[in-house]
Amino acid sequence: EDSYFCGGKGKGIDIRLANASTNIAAYNEAAKNSQNTPEQDQKLLAFQDQLRLANESADKIFASGINGLFIVADGMGGADLGELASQQAIQLTLNKLAETPSWSSLSPDQVQQKIKEAVEAANEHVFQTKQGLNKNLGTTLTMAMVVGRKLYTANVGDSRVYLYDESDDSLTRLTRDHSLVESLVGAGQITDDERYTHQNRNLVYRSLGGKPTVEVDVTGPMEISGKVKILTCCDGLWEMVRDPLLKTFLSQQKPGGELARQLIAAANAAGGDDNITAIVAELNLS
Repeated sequence: EDSYFCGGKGKGIDIRLANASTNIAAYNEAAKNSQNTPEQDQKLLAFQDQLRLANESADKIFASGINGLFIVADGMGGADLGELASQQAIQLTLNKLAETPSWSSLSPDQVQQKIKEAVEAANEHVFQTKQGLNKNLGTTLTMAMVVGRKLYTANVGDSRVYLYDESDDSLTRLTRDHSLVESLVGAGQITDDERYTHQNRNLVYRSLGGKPTVEVDVTGPMEISGKVKILTCCDGLWEMVRDPLLKTFLSQQKPGGELARQLIAAANAAGGDDNITAIVAELNLS
């Protein structure tokens, strides 16, 4: 049910994972299983046309001043529908981001607004898919974007972005979960450790596709320099590999792709029974 995109271009960007490909088959399978009316099938075909623009969108994005872009979406609604929602959210976010010709010329406030509009557009399309199929589907979406030496994030749901800074061996979570347990921790009703065992730990109160409109958390700009690693992941990782251990892994002098594989293996070894997606991007901005 997870989907991801990662890519980068420019001096000092070292990314060891390839971007995920569009899964048109997920649309076809969802349509077949749902026994759609001709009108619903027509809506699906329209969404497929949107997805075919994805590769072109990625090319435009990295020619427009974005140096790094890392997105994870964790779909909900079962295997087929969850994948449908997560793929659509990522591809439509890419398409919207690609409409901006020059990110480097924008003010920080303008960058934040463009990011927000991109995720809002993705939500609108996922919601339309949900309505068209008359099925319960949705997805989280979390994103890290680097413009020059500035880092921005966007988040809806409980996937996360972390920043590891080699200069002071620090790990910082940059996003806030939109979940019941996050609210309970914030209110002091449960401890941080209790979030991992709480009976309602998987209850998310904000997602793409849940409502016609969505509130998007956007942060930044955060000035980054030196050697840093950006981890973008779903809850299947951070629930199984807690923050102190995440830091231990990310502090290793190993390529990002290898670290991502190690993190996923550690989550599985800890009893992971959920989809697990991790992107580790290394940036050297000396």
